[in-house]
Amino acid sequence: MLFRSMVGVWNETGLTLTIAVAPPFWETWWFRALAGLAALALLQGGYRLRVSALEKRRRELEETVRRRTADLENEIEDRKAAEEALRRSRLSFSAIFQFSPLAVTISEEASARMLRVNEAFSHLTGIPAELAIGRTSEELGFWERFEDRRHLLLEQIGRAHV
Repeated sequence: MLFRSMVGVWNETGLTLTIAVAPPFWETWWFRALAGLAALALLQGGYRLRVSALEKRRRELEETVRRRTADLENEIEDRKAAEEALRRSRLSFSAIFQFSPLAVTISEEASARMLRVNEAFSHLTGIPAELAIGRTSEELGFWERFEDRRHLLLEQIGRAHV
């Protein structure tokens, strides 16, 4: 740059002025490094958040499985206890039925077909259990009129509902 002094003398060599224009901050190496670190930190935070959510869900599922397993174990225990009680009840019923001094039969309500008879029945009637089971009381000649059985049943049902 050439200039003239106040006395009118021109500077022949000139003066140089060096101007350095700094790049915008987003184009600097330190900003790019910080942006890269921030991106890595964001990815790491997202990864940790996802892993944390998965761990929470895993714990919830484990707790659900634990509760359901305990419920099933309790249900199995209850069922086993009920089955054992039923088995004992059947044994008791069978013993009472078979060794009762009274003649006892179990038969279908509608058809009067005998399903089971005890020893006292066979002793009283003289009909072996093998011959009585599967036949009706009418076939065995217990009723002169089968209608009388129906009236007796209706009478018994009426008493049971009172």
